[in-house]
Amino acid sequence: MTLYHFSDPGGVPLHTRDAIHFTFPAIMFSVPILWILDQIVRLIFSRTVLGSTRAWVGNLMLLVSCLCTQYSYCESTLPGHHNGLPAVLGRGSNYCRLLDEPLGLPVAVALTMAVLGLWSFLFARVFRHGILLIEVVRRQPKVRPHNQDPSEGIGLDKPADSLKEEAMRRLFEQRPSMSAWYSTNLAHTVGLMFVQFKIFLGRFDVRTMRAALAGVHRPEEAGPTKLFEGQEDVWFDFVADTGDGFNSTYHVARSLAQPALKVQVPSKRILRGFKQRVGSMFATSSGRFKARSSSSAAFDLNDLKQDSEPHLFRRQNSGPLGVGETEYGELGPDGCLRLPRGSLMLHGGDLAYPHPSLEVYEQRLILPYEAALAPPAGANLTEVSSKRNAPSATLAKESGAPLCWMIPGNHDWFDGLETFLHTICGRHWFGGWHLPQTNTYWALELPHNWFVLGFDLGLNDDMDDLQYSYFTSIIKDLPANANVITITHGPRWFTDSYYRRESGRMYRHLLTSLGSKLRLLMAGDIHHYSRHAPKSPDGGPDLIISGGGGAFLHPTHIDPEVPGYKRVSAYPSPAISRALALRNPLQFRRRNWAFEILLGTFMVLMVAPALPLCGDAEDLFVVWKGGEAGFLRVLTQLVCRTYVRILETTTVALLAQAGMMLFMLIFVEGQWGEARRLLWGVPLATAMSVCTVGVVCGMELAILALGAEGYEGNGPGHRGIPAVITNMPHPWSDFFEWFLPILLYVVDLPMRIYDVRLMVCSQGVASAPRSLLLLYDILTLPYFWILATPVATFIFGTYLAMASVCGRHVDEAFSSLRIENYKNFLKMHLEENGGLHIYSIGIGWVSRHWAEDDLWRRENNSSRHPAQRSAPSRWRPKSGDEPHLVDYLYLAPNGVQRPTRTDGEVGSQAQELNRPKEGCSVQ
Repeated sequence: MTLYHFSDPGGVPLHTRDAIHFTFPAIMFSVPILWILDQIVRLIFSRTVLGSTRAWVGNLMLLVSCLCTQYSYCESTLPGHHNGLPAVLGRGSNYCRLLDEPLGLPVAVALTMAVLGLWSFLFARVFRHGILLIEVVRRQPKVRPHNQDPSEGIGLDKPADSLKEEAMRRLFEQRPSMSAWYSTNLAHTVGLMFVQFKIFLGRFDVRTMRAALAGVHRPEEAGPTKLFEGQEDVWFDFVADTGDGFNSTYHVARSLAQPALKVQVPSKRILRGFKQRVGSMFATSSGRFKARSSSSAAFDLNDLKQDSEPHLFRRQNSGPLGVGETEYGELGPDGCLRLPRGSLMLHGGDLAYPHPSLEVYEQRLILPYEAALAPPAGANLTEVSSKRNAPSATLAKESGAPLCWMIPGNHDWFDGLETFLHTICGRHWFGGWHLPQTNTYWALELPHNWFVLGFDLGLNDDMDDLQYSYFTSIIKDLPANANVITITHGPRWFTDSYYRRESGRMYRHLLTSLGSKLRLLMAGDIHHYSRHAPKSPDGGPDLIISGGGGAFLHPTHIDPEVPGYKRVSAYPSPAISRALALRNPLQFRRRNWAFEILLGTFMVLMVAPALPLCGDAEDLFVVWKGGEAGFLRVLTQLVCRTYVRILETTTVALLAQAGMMLFMLIFVEGQWGEARRLLWGVPLATAMSVCTVGVVCGMELAILALGAEGYEGNGPGHRGIPAVITNMPHPWSDFFEWFLPILLYVVDLPMRIYDVRLMVCSQGVASAPRSLLLLYDILTLPYFWILATPVATFIFGTYLAMASVCGRHVDEAFSSLRIENYKNFLKMHLEENGGLHIYSIGIGWVSRHWAEDDLWRRENNSSRHPAQRSAPSRWRPKSGDEPHLVDYLYLAPNGVQRPTRTDGEVGSQAQELNRPKEGCSVQ
């Protein structure tokens, strides 16, 4: 509407006023014709142009814009003068007459739509999409009768199973997206953190209260839980930071649940390292790997088949798939690894985001993992009785269900562990994984003197007294050749260096007491994969971060220095991470629309009380139009005068300006020092403020230019009604001739703004009623919002990108992007000789499209337990990357010389396996 009041550009046969006048009749005639054409296209081509609200609005606006452009051209050309175009396109031509007749306009609509469809078809041959939004017609499934059980046809016959089936279907339809941190979620999370830090922590520590009430953890009763006694060969998994978006969470859960996972080895460095540590120990003279079976019931890889998913292998026989029955972890002829499902899954905390509650756990964590691996038949999912000698333990052994042990993360602590204790410690099943644990920290004893200690460091990054006593008593009784793996939610070596602080005293003392027995530190919290190795052979344990279970990606190009260590692996690569950080300027607004609302509201408060700029804007506008100064100089002077007005005459705007400065200074990370905080925070706040004031000043000058260009009202007496309205039969023509000018008068915001500003300035800002000032602010708000908020979010996104590249804002710069790709988890193999193989598995692009697995449906009707099936997961990916190996580490047991070999010792075997293979090629 703003262009309505300006003179039309010379030499261009298009008038904005004519196009605006024709908009209403164009919409009125286009809607029914577009619906009729859509029905024809549906019937003949099985396509639709009105398949969604987005398609309705987009295609209708495109069609109306084309019609208005045609009408404006027809009205802008003189009879007989068509600017060199064919006569069929000029004013007075047959086609232009169609636009003036009520019976001819539907024909013009149909012809225009046909031309757009042709152009869309041609564009689609060259580009990814055409200019029209055309979708494939989706045949709606038959509506299930109200008395038909939803579980019919998939082997469910109990009411509880029917309710679970309905929950699964709702989950698949809704598919929660990645948590939006720049929204009210952040305020809720900060509020929970404040309550826990200031009120409960140190006064009502849940860890101490539970131990005191249960009367456990006395040193004489402490002892690790023994697992897999009598087994020589054990596989187990590690995952952390799950329960965010459906796509990432379920893709990782599904990979963990598969009985056998085919993993690509894309990096020659990883392949070389794998063969150096393992290859020659199990290679035959022919250079092929031989199986390391610990059971006579060895599993032949020929008993597996590939289906539509090349990264999964499934058994054809009906026998149970137990870890002890088969041996994996070797390079196959195709250059891929075959890794089985672990009989134990260790979870490093932060089960679900953004904050803990039963609803969040159910939707973002429990249901996706149940869809990946369902509990065995007969499992009681709501039982909260004692876990000692519970029937669920017997059922887990009979069904071959894997075990699961978890520690809480900082997000699990935000409600005082209430949800974690109820969902994990108080229940027996997590999907198809059995939950034996009864506390938030634990110790496990694995074969070959390997021990896993799961610490609960709470929100203060340290242990409570009873937890410290519990682990101290265990460490005191460890054998001399023990190998200890510790799991904490946060990687203290990373966070201590980044935030320039020290971990908890008792935690550090406990690690020191382990000495050389400490072999590996694992953690999540940072949502990427990285591994630090000691610079000297006896420099300490390896350090692994694997927090890629589903939450947003963290950067890898930010690598704080860890004394005595060097980072040897990171996923994704620092180059990719840095490139992702540079997406913030353009993608921040699209991914964080709720933050734009908060920021835009605050920006309105920063300047609205000073409007309108009566006097100052008029004086500088005269200078600009008189040619005494350019536009930028005039705008700069008006911005300076506006700041003076805010300082001298307003209170709300002044407080909002100060609040913006304070917020940005607090937002900038403080561990880099106060000087650098000022260096980063002041320019950011200043840019936000100048953006706000500059947009308002530009709008004031535009409003004055509107009046100077020849203000023309658009009231009821104004003519210029399109001929298609006047040619309609009575009484419709009379009605629309009366209604259309009134409609234009009401929606003409530039006209209303000009009128209100004139009234305010004539009375004086100080004397004008508040209602008039408020009306002016309301009328200018749409223009201010459209112009200012994109610039402000671009500035904020640019700051995040620059800060991230410079090594700052490890959380803020990537939580804004909500990246669901580059997930990772660990698979570990404890073999017969006591050595530990650690495979880091990455998933580059998670699937966005899923389909129900036909084999799962067939097997779901069988009597076999889910853990024994070849297709335990309900949905299979239709897109996304295959799992691949991103890092490999071998830890020899204490007391054994760690083998060191070069490529030459592998010989012809390395040369053979370095050749690209079909399926899992070496890139």
